[in-house]
Amino acid sequence: METTLRYIVIIAIAYGIGKGIYQSTRSRSIDYSLWAIIALMSAVLWISRGFLISSRIYDFLMIAVWLIAIGCFVFSRKSQYGKYLKSIAISGLSVFFAVFSHWNIKAQSIVPTTLITSLKGYSTNRIDEVCFRYNGTPFWRSYNLNNYPNVKLLPEQYDVSLTIKPISPNIAKLESITLIPKAKI
Repeated sequence: METTLRYIVIIAIAYGIGKGIYQSTRSRSIDYSLWAIIALMSAVLWISRGFLISSRIYDFLMIAVWLIAIGCFVFSRKSQYGKYLKSIAISGLSVFFAVFSHWNIKAQSIVPTTLITSLKGYSTNRIDEVCFRYNGTPFWRSYNLNNYPNVKLLPEQYDVSLTIKPISPNIAKLESITLIPKAKI
């Protein structure tokens, strides 16, 4: 779900920037609300990568806000629907940004804990990533796999050690990820 969301956001940002530059050069006017949406989408995506959220309601709300934000680029800025979508998208993205900022501030006062979970998979496509579960929800996070000679045997040989700051039962601030060798039985 996160990977799909990440690609949707990257496509929307690229499309928005291209469309914004094209329209600005054609009409010699700048639509600041579209640039605000692009900046907020980037900030929310960047700051959300530091959290592990295992609630599906969050995923559905985030997808709805991203789709509304993408709809801003599809509808003309002169149409009434476009104006409504822009205000809803800016409001929704601002709320997400404020919530993530609040969680970051709240996490400063929480003592970190270490959680060891099994390594569920890895990816070495464009970005090296590892897959693990937190509260039953799978997460993909970037991790440098260059120091491991036999990457294909990672799930059998290593576990994932997560240093987290639990904010609530379904939300945790991710401080660090480390691969540790599995205990020999």
